[in-house]
Amino acid sequence: MLFILAFLIHSVIKFFQHLREIKPKQEGLNPLYPFYTAVTLAAFLGVGYLEFRHQFVQITTTPIIRKISGVDTALARCDRAMANLFAPTRKGYVQYEYADGQYTSSDIAHFHPAACADIFNWYVWQGKTNTTDYQIHTLDMISHEAVHIGGVRSELIAKCASTEWTEDVLLFLGAKPDEAKRVAEINRKNANDYQGRGPGSQTSAYEGNCDSLPSFRKD
Repeated sequence: MLFILAFLIHSVIKFFQHLREIKPKQEGLNPLYPFYTAVTLAAFLGVGYLEFRHQFVQITTTPIIRKISGVDTALARCDRAMANLFAPTRKGYVQYEYADGQYTSSDIAHFHPAACADIFNWYVWQGKTNTTDYQIHTLDMISHEAVHIGGVRSELIAKCASTEWTEDVLLFLGAKPDEAKRVAEINRKNANDYQGRGPGSQTSAYEGNCDSLPSFRKD
């Protein structure tokens, strides 16, 4: 992305340098130059917008990741679109490493580019209101991956634990209290509905109901 941005800046500079070298009275101005200018500037603005969106979501969600996980070095990272061109369309993930007989999580929450775009659209263009079911799932990803960084490996348990933070996440992002509460209630219901899917969804210490688990909040 930065290479493309640098290339576009270089193209704009070279273009205007070329314009200054033209002798309008002798040679005239190529009628395609305005078109080239418009295309170059549009590409420049487009790439700039995508980069701004990318950085904005990372900067905005990183403090949330750190608060929930309890890890001061935790980071939110929007993966680059080209790097995910042929990758599975999962919204988010945390990488685990296996060493000395145990798994340890990294301190980076990876978000799919489409998920970052959805967060940005909800935050900036939608005004943090009228949150759709799809957006609820996307916003839940923030606390869900933070819980993984905090040490919860089980996907089912993380699904429940993340819902304890839903209302706080939306309030931190600037949603109104009524909207934050509404989304939190829906997300909790979705988490409970999720627990009964497929074999092995229940364990001896976990009955497949979020309310049967102790609180995972550290505050």
